[in-house]
Amino acid sequence: MKTVWKYSIPYTRQTYGVFDIPENAFWLHTDLDPKSGEISLWYEVEPDEPRKRVNVLLVGTGQLIPEEFTRPRGTVVIAKYGLVLHLFEADAKEEKYRIVAPEPELF
Repeated sequence: MKTVWKYSIPYTRQTYGVFDIPENAFWLHTDLDPKSGEISLWYEVEPDEPRKRVNVLLVGTGQLIPEEFTRPRGTVVIAKYGLVLHLFEADAKEEKYRIVAPEPELF
């Protein structure tokens, strides 16, 4: 049975995250989490599926995007700080990124 999981990433001007998500996870939405204030990605998942590792990149407008980040995953506007941040996803082929995200929240 499918459910929705949330993965969060702290934001700076350029942040990398590493998520272990179920193989056939389907990206639903990216936004600021109203509870934590963190940038979050919500995926529809089948919890019992094998996991795959993905890299997530958070960049500001005008910053360079490494070529492996081919899947856009939303734009978040943080008006309080005058930030517009864009998320991109790539299959993780190596462990070169800095932040490993915790397990997803189930609510």
